[in-house]
Amino acid sequence: AEAVATSGDRSGRKSEEEDMGGLVFLEEASGLVPAGLCSLATQGVAGYSIHRHLSNYTEPRIQRYMIRIILMVPLYSMSSFFSLAFPSIAFYLTTIRSCYEAYVLYNFMSLCLYYVGGPNDLVMHWETDDAQVPLSYLWCTCCLVNLKLNGVFLRRIVQGVLQFVIVKLVLTVAALVLELAGGYQDGSWSFTHGYLYVTIFYNVSIAVALYALVIFYLAAEPYLRPQRPLLKFIMVKSVIFVTYWQSLLLSL
Repeated sequence: AEAVATSGDRSGRKSEEEDMGGLVFLEEASGLVPAGLCSLATQGVAGYSIHRHLSNYTEPRIQRYMIRIILMVPLYSMSSFFSLAFPSIAFYLTTIRSCYEAYVLYNFMSLCLYYVGGPNDLVMHWETDDAQVPLSYLWCTCCLVNLKLNGVFLRRIVQGVLQFVIVKLVLTVAALVLELAGGYQDGSWSFTHGYLYVTIFYNVSIAVALYALVIFYLAAEPYLRPQRPLLKFIMVKSVIFVTYWQSLLLSL
């Protein structure tokens, strides 16, 4: 019986070691060094871009928004690296990063509005040109046939984006409280833990915000075209959306 128990203990330890294999790899130099080098490279590129903006600070309003958006890159890389190096603080680093996501969405919306001369000028363009949102199955705008582009529409779009800022702050506070109380359990899909409910609310909120940005871009694209913001739009959406879903899939 003692031999069987010993064998069982060894099997249990072996299974536990196998489960922790990925974590051990990340804690070793073989995992941290490549991650650190990638993080440094990312910060170098972002730092150079920010330096160029500050050295040629000729359009303060525009460049202010751009610098805030670019800062998302080093923040993401540093939070990812330190989360790998110190798993015990990963939750708090991810929380800070997520809050900055909301701030980036707000700044991107403000940047686009500034590109078109402000809300009043954009509404005037819409009314003068009798503009319509292009109908597309790809962008889920096929049902917006009778949508009027006016001040009310723009207000709803801005509200759709800004609600994510508010919801994200509320969810952050809720997650922190639950984590300190032991009821959050990051990565747990149990109905008894807060992670599931925070994730659901987060997904609904960010989906509304990103869809509002898509509708806004389609409606304002003719007036934004000289500024060529499409690549910025795609990158902002990709960084926020893809990184979040990556972390979500890894938690499964």
